[in-house]
Amino acid sequence: MQRNTVVALGLAAGLSVWGQKDWSDAQKAEFLKTAEVKATHSAPDGITGTSRVTLSNGKVTHDASVQTIDLTSQNRSGNSPPEPGFTDRYAYNLAAYELDRMLGLNMVPVTVIRDFDGKKGSYTWWVDDVLMTEKQRFLKKVTPEYPDSWNQQMHIVRVFDQLIYNMDRNLGNLVIDKNWKLWMIDHGRAFRMWKQIKEKNNLLKCDRVLLERLRKLDAAELHAKLDEDLTKGQVDAIKARAELIVKEFDAKIKKKGEGEILYDYLKGQ
Repeated sequence: MQRNTVVALGLAAGLSVWGQKDWSDAQKAEFLKTAEVKATHSAPDGITGTSRVTLSNGKVTHDASVQTIDLTSQNRSGNSPPEPGFTDRYAYNLAAYELDRMLGLNMVPVTVIRDFDGKKGSYTWWVDDVLMTEKQRFLKKVTPEYPDSWNQQMHIVRVFDQLIYNMDRNLGNLVIDKNWKLWMIDHGRAFRMWKQIKEKNNLLKCDRVLLERLRKLDAAELHAKLDEDLTKGQVDAIKARAELIVKEFDAKIKKKGEGEILYDYLKGQ
């Protein structure tokens, strides 16, 4: 059964008005690392190893999604078909956040690692002012308020998922805020070690800035940022896939021209 991801169905619960929506990534990360857990809420739909927690530092109260899941092909349970090299790890949420920021996307919420009930886990900032999930939008047939921007964001999601070899992107883990900004959450089943593109058909268009950042993605910087969360093989595979993605878009541009393939979304962010 496909996993649904924990998301808010309206404004995030328990928000203070102390200006936390204007916090930098560093401020949010510090809050996630140090704020006291005041309440723990069960995740809907029985999502394995996931909780929603309410945090407070005495001035600000805000929620986070916490995942402690740490499965491999050796300890995987259930009736799912076997996958060579299967992993589902909380640490991949931090790796996705770090890579998102390296590429300048700002589409993965701030994430840190800290203890939760005696286990290591990822704490991910609960998206503010949630409007709906992509699953809800699709089922209700809601037209995006800004169709061009929406489509451009979706193309970025598709490129990012090929870069991280995401095995579990579904409509439930794409979150839409009130400004129709798209957020990517739940990356526990990404970062496979295969040095190939999972779904070339998803690489239709690419943001111009993102393509150049993929072209310049540095292996040493990747290892410096991600080696604590991923294996060397996983990091090397990111670099290999980045090169393949660039090659794929360069071929499309040569065939159809830049105007058909590239667009400018990140430039204005």
